[in-house]
Amino acid sequence: MNDELMKLAKHAVTLPGWRWMTGMLVISTHNYHRPARIESLDGDTYGLTVIPHADGPVFAAHHEYGIAGEFPRGSSVPDLSDPATLGCLLALVREAWGKHTIVDYARYGWSVYAPTGDAVGASCKSEAHALVAALEAAPTAEAP
Repeated sequence: MNDELMKLAKHAVTLPGWRWMTGMLVISTHNYHRPARIESLDGDTYGLTVIPHADGPVFAAHHEYGIAGEFPRGSSVPDLSDPATLGCLLALVREAWGKHTIVDYARYGWSVYAPTGDAVGASCKSEAHALVAALEAAPTAEAP
């Protein structure tokens, strides 16, 4: 993941509509752990058990690599170049805007369209940028 996507990923995890989801590819911002998929979520911790390797995926539990305990969420970000992670991000956007929200590429860039037909996150340079912009612009729940 390049520096621009890393910056975008760091921003995405700060948004109110953000949450970690199983299937996301997680990378460390401080090289505390290798890139890995989230297999399970439990409160503030997650289990990372499928570890990508240059020669293909290595299927192993994180404790097999001598890493025990929880992985720090504060030093992990989603890999926004990963298709499965983008799918999870789209699911978060649909939770915020409605299940018929779509993402589309047109002549001027990537856009996300709410079920009303309104563009949110319009004319972005990548699908990831459009999805993060849509999550950022999402309506928030009103306090009672």
